Amino acid sequence: TALETALSVKSLDYNLYKKYADLLTEKGDYPQALLENAKAIALWPEFYGFHLQRAEIYACMGQKEKALEVLNSLEKGSFHRINQYHLSEKGKVYELMGDLKTAEEYYLQENSSPMLRYNVLYDFYQRQNRKEDIEKLRQEQRKEPHFQDRVSERELTALI
Repeated sequence: TALETALSVKSLDYNLYKKYADLLTEKGDYPQALLENAKAIALWPEFYGFHLQRAEIYACMGQKEKALEVLNSLEKGSFHRINQYHLSEKGKVYELMGDLKTAEEYYLQENSSPMLRYNVLYDFYQRQNRKEDIEKLRQEQRKEPHFQDRVSERELTALI
């Protein structure tokens, strides 16, 4: 409701349209999500993330051909990318389309931050019920210096 109110004043904030499209996608209102996504694209056509969102909506709708068409256009075009986070977003689209092998390849390439890479892979392996891969991922994580300095959950509970 708050987003609808903000958007009713002819917003020029492309992020509002993107957030609204995200909410509509979660609700399953894909046609309206595509309309809101189109508004975001109209405000910043060269932003990679909005086109990825469009591919995701198509994938949720079961329109694999259209999703692939959008993904292919992203490979050919010169779009503005904020960071490598879009690799995991691209993986998400492939996962939604049922192409788990390609999805995992993109998730494995995620390197914008070690924590994001870990979270993306952990969630993916959880959804696929791949317990051995989860354990391997945890073992890799324990070797990383930026994870070793963190307080364990048990220590944090004791501190609280």
